[in-house]
Amino acid sequence: MSKRRVKYTKGEYITVAIIFSILIMIQYPILASFIVIGALLVGTYRYLISFKRYTRDFVKVKDHLFIISTIRYWRRKNKIILGIALYLLIVVLSDTASNPVLKLVFNLLFIGIFFGSIGLGLRWLYRVCKALLFNIKPTNLIEPIEDVDKMSGLEFEHFLTPLFRSQGYNVEVTSPSGDFGGDLILKKGKEKSVVQAKRYGEDKKVGVYAINEVVGAAGYYNATKKIVITNRYYTDAAKITGKRNGVTLLDRDDLVRMLNQYNEAQIRFSKQKEPIDI
Repeated sequence: MSKRRVKYTKGEYITVAIIFSILIMIQYPILASFIVIGALLVGTYRYLISFKRYTRDFVKVKDHLFIISTIRYWRRKNKIILGIALYLLIVVLSDTASNPVLKLVFNLLFIGIFFGSIGLGLRWLYRVCKALLFNIKPTNLIEPIEDVDKMSGLEFEHFLTPLFRSQGYNVEVTSPSGDFGGDLILKKGKEKSVVQAKRYGEDKKVGVYAINEVVGAAGYYNATKKIVITNRYYTDAAKITGKRNGVTLLDRDDLVRMLNQYNEAQIRFSKQKEPIDI
């Protein structure tokens, strides 16, 4: 019987690479500058690619803030990897900087990260102690529906990622330009679903066009299920078209249920509810 080959995730490879880089820097300090330059080049490249992916303008400050804001929707392990990389970068730059002003700036950044880490650690410890004392799980609540209504379309797509992950899916956010009608790709086992996300303003309903988009996207991505989700409701024509094309329509009420289930899942004494059938 042949041994089953172990498949490692991208995050695990990156973690090993960071540990390996730390060991190299300890053993050969002269190579630290080259490792830092390489990390800066890779990080800069990924940052610039994000502007193309989200069709944002590099010269606008608000677009830079938007790209940075997407970090909040990263997985926790990716946030930890980013934090470690930034910490190592500042430590190395602080040690190699010859200009007293730059050295002072790097030291201040180092102090900020140090005390920020202590603050996050104390917050985590407080939540753990609270959970032990009151027999509840630490909560990690997400925004209510009123805050969802204020989001942009792209923010709404990223906001949905943890909701679908809580339903047991692996989630991929497609590129905003050239997504062929699919905003999210969901995978669970052999099942593949394509999602069209519509964040509309008050008194506006989702029409047939969204149904046609997700039907076309299902063909392009070879998906077995088609889903449209919105923070509002659907027109009668959209409901009929969706039913005849086998499209699952999730409206504002379903989204509120998903929000509540996600939040209540963080609390031990919350009632066990069946996931929304999507």
